[in-house]
Amino acid sequence: MPNPKDIAVLTERAEEGDAEAQFALAEAYRLGERAPHDPDESVRWYRRAARRGHGEAQAALGLLYQRGAGGLERDLAEAAKWYLLAARQGNSSGQTRLGLLYITDEGGVDGDDDKALEWFRRAAEQDDSAAQTAIGTMCHTGRALKQDSRLAAKCYRLAADRDPRAQFLLAQLYLNGDGVRRDEKEAVKWFRRAAEGGDEDAQTAMAALCHRGTGTARDAEEAAKWARLAAEQDHPPAQHLWARCLAAGEGTRRDAGEAAKWFRRAAERGHVEAMARLADMRARGEGGERDWDEAELWFRRAAERGHAESQFALGEMRESGDGMERDMEEAAKWHMLAAEQGHAGAQRRFAALLAAGEGVAGDLREAAEWRRRAAAQGDPAAQAALGEMHRSGSGVKRDIREAHVWLSLAMMGGEVAAIKSREAVAAELSEAELQKALAEAARRFAEIHSEHPVPVLNA
Repeated sequence: MPNPKDIAVLTERAEEGDAEAQFALAEAYRLGERAPHDPDESVRWYRRAARRGHGEAQAALGLLYQRGAGGLERDLAEAAKWYLLAARQGNSSGQTRLGLLYITDEGGVDGDDDKALEWFRRAAEQDDSAAQTAIGTMCHTGRALKQDSRLAAKCYRLAADRDPRAQFLLAQLYLNGDGVRRDEKEAVKWFRRAAEGGDEDAQTAMAALCHRGTGTARDAEEAAKWARLAAEQDHPPAQHLWARCLAAGEGTRRDAGEAAKWFRRAAERGHVEAMARLADMRARGEGGERDWDEAELWFRRAAERGHAESQFALGEMRESGDGMERDMEEAAKWHMLAAEQGHAGAQRRFAALLAAGEGVAGDLREAAEWRRRAAAQGDPAAQAALGEMHRSGSGVKRDIREAHVWLSLAMMGGEVAAIKSREAVAAELSEAELQKALAEAARRFAEIHSEHPVPVLNA
């Protein structure tokens, strides 16, 4: 409970112009510990202390302007002004935050890595952990300093006892073997410390590592716990990961409606994978009623940001007319965009449109090339179609043995429709040619499936 007598004494001193009392009173109102929580009063007393030259108050006021907190509108120029005043008085927080503005070219200060480094060094000399971390990052990225991952690791270690961000960055170096010996367990140790300190990136990393069992035992419940904690900090990658846990029921109770809510939160913050997952749920009516308009909206937003799976989905919707008017030219456009990014399904569908001359000028040779690309990724339907082209000589030179190879691969991939054609092709081959075709199919099957492993869960 706040003590009214304490506050009365502090207020009296503050009213008399004691800058230290004014700062203490501002802190009391901000924290709600020695006085009632009151952001307006807190800002008023920070400002009075700052105007009397109190360095900590100047840095604190700058931070409120930078964040748009305490009832103030976000104003980076005003933040920079107060940081500079604090920095010139030797306040390490002001020095570090001013350096960060120089790094990001914000707040009315022109980007200047050398000035940023100078302020970071002044703060680091006062043992400011955030400044030590910032210098480490400049070493690691080669900004204003020669790139040196080993020196970056040393800087991060200096700050790691107090700075969760330094712990996270040090963990990344251990995970990647960058400037230090690669050590997954050491990486997990530092990720965990940073996560426990509230670093949202570290919490997201812990979720992914626990899911995969990298550097620690695989633990779906712990993965879900860390994903949720970071998601609640409004961290889009974690919101996406937590939504995936909810959608799959991994480490938590399956809840499609809740998953859709978190996918939406991440999507609204610009997370492209979340946009695609939300669109898919709306298209299938999972976690709520089917809504083709919303599905198209989110697929389009993701597609316009280069998301190949969403481009393919839009192509499919335009081709089939699901939830929208059928438009083959639009379908061809989206399939082509996804195909150019290496999406096997889109390569197969774009090839089919080229072969039929639907939505795009017909071109059998180009169709064969796109089918070959999809087939090389293990798409059974594309393998079967390419086999048929070699069988008939459409768009490619007629080659019965090559036809048998692709039809065999399609069969191995589960394309039942390829069976009859393969039998017919086999009848045209000698026993020696047939054995060569079978051996080649086995070789390509092993090659294709070694080059396209099953993907792992990412944030």
